[in-house]
Amino acid sequence: NANTNMTVDFGFAPIFSLGNRVWKDLNNSGTIDAADGASPGVNGVVVRLLSSPALTQATDVTGALVPDQTTANGGYYRFDNLPSGDYVVEIRSSNFTAPGALAGCVSVRPDESNPNADVDSNDNGIGVSPGANGIRSNPVTLGPAAGSEPTNETDRSPSDPTEPNGSTNLTVDFGFAPIYSLGNRVWKDVDNSGTINNGEAGINGVVVRLLSSPALTPATDMNGNVVADQTTANGGYYRFDNLLAGDYVVEVVAANFATGGALVGCVTSTGAGGG
Repeated sequence: NANTNMTVDFGFAPIFSLGNRVWKDLNNSGTIDAADGASPGVNGVVVRLLSSPALTQATDVTGALVPDQTTANGGYYRFDNLPSGDYVVEIRSSNFTAPGALAGCVSVRPDESNPNADVDSNDNGIGVSPGANGIRSNPVTLGPAAGSEPTNETDRSPSDPTEPNGSTNLTVDFGFAPIYSLGNRVWKDVDNSGTINNGEAGINGVVVRLLSSPALTPATDMNGNVVADQTTANGGYYRFDNLLAGDYVVEVVAANFATGGALVGCVTSTGAGGG
């Protein structure tokens, strides 16, 4: 009737949180495991939350920009007060240049391309080499219903509130591995001493190959590609780059000792330190 106003309604929406960890994946396994050591988390990594699909900085339930987070307490990050929606987590590009916490590292190759699978303690970073946008996850959906988030997380920050609570997704992890280089020189050991001395010269044009050990098959680089043979230059030097941690064997290939090869008529040194 004209004396009753039935229009004063109140709507409420659940709020969510999203995390979880950045770690040093020493064995490039894509999972946090014993080979990564007792304290694999990386502190000091700057992490940003983006809305999806716009890939602009996300806003919280008040409409304010969600501030970047810096990993702490063992590599953990967490974004709170989020409305339901789709988000992308970005490890900022600044982390990969000195003095960034991930300088000299790449994202590990095995990754979970669908973060909505909610698998805990595995890598969600897409790609290997960080670009202008660093390393990002694929979109992860929060909500829309309260209690819709995973409750199986076992890896969480000691500073987090009691979990699980069904409104917090703590499964978006990022593994990074350090990269290495290996070299160095082939030279004419005139006195067969096993050491470079008395101005002994390097030998250019020697083909050198990198093998994995103990398989002794051609080694692969951080992208999973076979490491290309190198040819010594600039005084007999060679160098293999973009290598993951592991065991390697360097081979001076047999063709160097055949007709036309840079080492024809030579044998390896037998002096101290010789092969």
